Amino acid sequence: TVKDFVEQTWLPSLTAAVVGGSIKPATAKFYEHLANRHIVGRLGAVKLTGLTAVRLNSFYGELLTKGRHGGEAGLSPTTVARVHVTVHRMLKDAVRWGYLQQNSADHATPPRPTKPKMMPWSPSDTRRFIEATTDLRLGPLWRLLAMTGLRRGEACGLQWKDIDLEARRLN
Repeated sequence: TVKDFVEQTWLPSLTAAVVGGSIKPATAKFYEHLANRHIVGRLGAVKLTGLTAVRLNSFYGELLTKGRHGGEAGLSPTTVARVHVTVHRMLKDAVRWGYLQQNSADHATPPRPTKPKMMPWSPSDTRRFIEATTDLRLGPLWRLLAMTGLRRGEACGLQWKDIDLEARRLN
């Protein structure tokens, strides 16, 4: 069954892949979370060989309409698309290891992830934010981010050699 494969074979293999360096720990946790939260509960009793593209499409539809715990609301298309990525990886591994002949997730139709609408701050919003955070310990960092468009990782990776305070320049 899907449950047996996930719990006894696939998830332990992810742990080994992390130790071996072929996937990152965060990726393994991502797969494990989605497998345990959504896949095993709804598809666990299905035979691995019975997991067809039609069954996956039905599964994705269930998640979209009543996928939250308690079944009262659906998951977002983005979350269901992430579940599909997890199912696809799981079945890809099952094919590589000889459990399946083909990956039925290749033929399934997951929903398209939704992109959140960007709502940039107005100049007055930015000014109010900078004024409200000026006296905070991280105030200079918030100002730098707001005024330059640097990403968090870029700002956190700055070194003193990147900054010329006299010329008011950042490289």
